[in-house]
Amino acid sequence: MNLDVGVRVMGVEQAVRLLARVPTALDTELGRAIREILSWFAADLAEYPSEIPGTRYRRTGLLGQRWSAATRDVRQLGPHRMQGRMRNTRPGVVYVQSDDRQADVHRGRWRTAERVVESKLNQVEDRIRRAGERSLEG
Repeated sequence: MNLDVGVRVMGVEQAVRLLARVPTALDTELGRAIREILSWFAADLAEYPSEIPGTRYRRTGLLGQRWSAATRDVRQLGPHRMQGRMRNTRPGVVYVQSDDRQADVHRGRWRTAERVVESKLNQVEDRIRRAGERSLEG
């Protein structure tokens, strides 16, 4: 005696249509996610630490303004491969917000770009995951 098992697939046309749009939807969602992530970084980097009591230095606010106005460049590197970048062109920014070149006077007070990115890794992973999930929604 034989036991036959069969499967009938129905509604495949809808699945094919959904899957056909996934590559474009994924790239669109990834682009949105990367722009949002860069705005998180910019907001954190634009924050100033509290002023040092008794100092005569006058803050201009230009460093933070440059982060807020930084161009967020998102480039497609290949299928489902993207890169997001932003740049602060304020002279001296590396001496304030770079791990490698931060001046001693700013160390421990100003957040560096590397530390900001590090502090957001879980949020970045969640946002990229949500982008993938959104690209699958019909």
